[in-house]
Amino acid sequence: MEEKKRIGIVTMPVRCNYGGALQSYALQYFLRSKGYDPIVIDCRRRATAASACHQWIERNVLYRHFTAFARQYMHHTPRLTDDAKLRAAAEECAAVIAGSDQVWRLSMIQGVERHYFLDFVPDAVRRIAYAASFGTDDLEPCDTTLQADLQRLVKRFYAISVREDKGIEICRRHWNAEACRVLDPTLLAGREAFDPIARQARPSQGELFYFFLGDRSSETAHLQQAAARAGKRAFTVNAGRTLRVSKFAFAFYPPVESWVRAFADAKAVVTDSFHGVCFALLYGKPFYVTGNRSGGTSRIRSLLAMTGTEQRYITDIASYKDYKQFAAPTIDYTTVWQRLAEEREKSEQFLLNTLPR
Repeated sequence: MEEKKRIGIVTMPVRCNYGGALQSYALQYFLRSKGYDPIVIDCRRRATAASACHQWIERNVLYRHFTAFARQYMHHTPRLTDDAKLRAAAEECAAVIAGSDQVWRLSMIQGVERHYFLDFVPDAVRRIAYAASFGTDDLEPCDTTLQADLQRLVKRFYAISVREDKGIEICRRHWNAEACRVLDPTLLAGREAFDPIARQARPSQGELFYFFLGDRSSETAHLQQAAARAGKRAFTVNAGRTLRVSKFAFAFYPPVESWVRAFADAKAVVTDSFHGVCFALLYGKPFYVTGNRSGGTSRIRSLLAMTGTEQRYITDIASYKDYKQFAAPTIDYTTVWQRLAEEREKSEQFLLNTLPR
């Protein structure tokens, strides 16, 4: 029997990001389905004694559901901070993929920027970017030395794909590099990758599911009132109770499985999350999306344009006062899913044509 080719993946760490955890799982799911042996190369910054304690609390107490999800559904190396160990992990791979998620958003990878551009990968190992995202409408500012290093590293990639249209422009303008747009791994893998996960959670308690990045208390109150007036319930799966330790405040997060189940059960979805839109599309739900406070709506607008759902972007949630406005089935999902099927085929071909056979 021919040994499966190992494919390394460099993506954002699984911490308290539902979409981030699920896109990492989805890429591994897809690669396994095509006969590869995927593994996340878990590259991290070196931890001080204080930050190591902080990380232990996060991993084993507050984000324990994310840790459990990663252990159950994903294959990954130990945490690696040493360049020699990173290189050794890459040497065992036929190719290493950077992506998906905001792996090229410089403010999120400070201190390890070059690792996310695969500086530790030997020349004999193929470098590929899959659905890499810059997270904003342009490359975030950096010094001239880092900019030169990134341009040099980008030139070593065998193929580059990005998650949104703006990423194509960024690669061309800053690095004179060609890139194509592909689907986020969650959309590449499809709903069949997530149904077994959703079935592991208890049924959701409500009809109108809202998921926001950060505190949006006024919008939350509005949605709860709109649902209550119709005899329905608005609900979320997000950070809950807060634990304070010294100067730090930690939030508890529900299981990843419950987040997926919420999309399966909901009658309508309101979100400001890119992956919130992905899962609303996968599960065929009426949805509205608004901008989030981290900026950079290009990834959301690009996805809406691709699926012909641009009208689902709203700027003022409060202007929708009736539950029926949120739950009305006005999206033509026959057309949406046909578009996604076409994009899925293109994305699959990109990966299969660039990965070693």
